Amino acid sequence: MLDTNAFDYIIDNKLIDKVRNAVDNGKLRLFATDVQNQELDAIPNTTRKQAIKQVIEVLGIKFVATSGAVVASKLDRGFGGSRVGQSRVGSERDNKLLEKLTKVNIKHPLKNRADLLTFTSAKEDMDYLITGNIADFKRPLELYNEEMGTKLQIKNNKDFENML
Repeated sequence: MLDTNAFDYIIDNKLIDKVRNAVDNGKLRLFATDVQNQELDAIPNTTRKQAIKQVIEVLGIKFVATSGAVVASKLDRGFGGSRVGQSRVGSERDNKLLEKLTKVNIKHPLKNRADLLTFTSAKEDMDYLITGNIADFKRPLELYNEEMGTKLQIKNNKDFENML
């Protein structure tokens, strides 16, 4: 699962061909959510926005529905709330976990709704969440893996590059 800032890292570090080769060789399958689409749509620099959208197409990134939905009354870094057809109603278990994750750590609560939906959408068949924002995810990741029985890991953008 790629967080929005991973797209910038791929472009800025000229990794498109390396990532594409890893995808073509079956080493990677890349995912994102509507959260990333909304954040990308909010980029004011149209040249940058088009470059990122082109990378998404070239890399064959698959967009998956978020594992929950949130209603927003204003944009939060480009995220305006869940869109119909791009999110699914979570189970009772998922909803309780989402609530726990928002309160898991007083020092680093996962309060950004967009990050929360991206994080919890990295489900059973995903190994990594790639983000430049690792610190906020450390304790929530421990709780998530414990509750969901997964082995999801969070990698920073440089670690992602080293995986290629």
